[in-house]
Amino acid sequence: MSGYFNILKKKDFRSVILGYSFATIASAFLTSVGMHLFTYCYHFSSSQISVVLIALFGGAIISQPLWVYLSKRMDKKRALIISLSTIVLGVFLTVITFLFREYVPQQTMFYIAIGCLVCCGIGAGAMYSLPFSMYADVVTMEMFKTGENNAGAYTGYFTFTYNLANSVALLIIGFLLDLIKFDSSQPVQAMVVQNGLGTIVFFGCSICLALAIMIFSKYY
Repeated sequence: MSGYFNILKKKDFRSVILGYSFATIASAFLTSVGMHLFTYCYHFSSSQISVVLIALFGGAIISQPLWVYLSKRMDKKRALIISLSTIVLGVFLTVITFLFREYVPQQTMFYIAIGCLVCCGIGAGAMYSLPFSMYADVVTMEMFKTGENNAGAYTGYFTFTYNLANSVALLIIGFLLDLIKFDSSQPVQAMVVQNGLGTIVFFGCSICLALAIMIFSKYY
C-alpha cells in the first residue's frame, strides 16, 4: 500500500484518478437512486423507466463526437469540466421537475424527464473517453521525461480506485436509503421518503460532481 500512496503523489495522475472516482460516485447516485426516484416519486412504469435509462445512455453515446471535437479544439481538461458542468445542469433541471411533479401530468413529466436525462447523458459521455485519454497522457509524459513505463502499475491503481469508489458509493447509498426509511416492498412511499430520495440524488450528484470539477481543474 505504501507504493500506492507514493505514486498518488504524482499530481496529474492523482487528479485523473480521484476526479474520475468522484464522477463515478455521482454516476452511481444518478443511476441507482435516480431510478428509485423515477419509480416512487414520479410513478413511472417499468417501460417508462427503461426509456429514461435509454435516454441517459443514448445521450452518452451520441455525444462522443462532440467531446472528441471539443478535446481537440480546446484542451482535454476544459472539455471534461464542461462535460461535468453539463451533468450538473441536467441534475438542476431534474430538481425543477421534482419540485413541480405534482402539478404536471405524468405523461408530460415523462417527456421532460427524458430531456433532463439526455442532458445528463451528454455530459456523462465524456467520462467514457476523456479521463482514460488524460491517464494515457500522464503515462506517456512520464515515460518521455524519465524513460520509465509505469502503464501496468498505473492501470492497476486506476482499476483499484475505480472499484473502491463504486463500493464506497454503494455503501453510502445503502446507508442513506436506510436513514430515510426507504422500503422497496411498498409500492407507494411516504412523502418524507420521496423528499429524501430527491435530496439524496440531487445533493449526492451535485457534491460529487463539484469535487470532481475541483480535482480535474488541477490537472496540468
